[in-house]
Amino acid sequence: MRITKRTDRAFWTTRQAAELLGISVRTAQLWCERGLLAAWKTVGGHRRITRESVFRLLRRADAVVPDAPSARYFSVPPASRSPAKTARGFRVLVVDDDESLRQLYVFRLKRWVMRPVVETVGNGYEALASLARAVPDMIIVDLNLPGPSGFHLLRSICALEPRVLVIAVVTGMGREEIERQGGIPFGVQIFGKPVPFQELAELAEEASVRRDAATRS
Repeated sequence: MRITKRTDRAFWTTRQAAELLGISVRTAQLWCERGLLAAWKTVGGHRRITRESVFRLLRRADAVVPDAPSARYFSVPPASRSPAKTARGFRVLVVDDDESLRQLYVFRLKRWVMRPVVETVGNGYEALASLARAVPDMIIVDLNLPGPSGFHLLRSICALEPRVLVIAVVTGMGREEIERQGGIPFGVQIFGKPVPFQELAELAEEASVRRDAATRS
């Protein structure tokens, strides 16, 4: 198999290793501290992670080392999952009217470290029906939706479901247009498209840790 220059190196930075494993930089740092990844620090204090330790984790998931462009899609080995996982799986609701994008969300989110249960819906009505059945831990919403708009949906969620740990907007709409349409509730994270999967993963990991801590207390 052809290996790119990036994988020819004997070691990677923390960010490069995180991208290959499909995890956040913070998770990669934690795995170094726990010995799951072999690493050392340079004189300047920057971590360097051995290529072999990354490949060892990938092989534990029966993985084949890919070319660099597709490396970020690898799943996390079961033996190294986050200890923040609880009895009830972390649930994510995605609201977007683009079917192909919903499929991409499912593909990427199910490879997050907490292995979330992912539900996708295509409009505001379906989102409200889903919320009536069960409250997710995280909701990702597009603003341009058929039926109730994303703006209306967000206001309803924030008013009726304070149990949702993280609410994120992923939209192609500019901030000025968002403000012209009334803005979004305080505390909702706003991201532009293309979908920033890494940043969403970091939000989800933080929420998973908070939920686990609340469960133990």
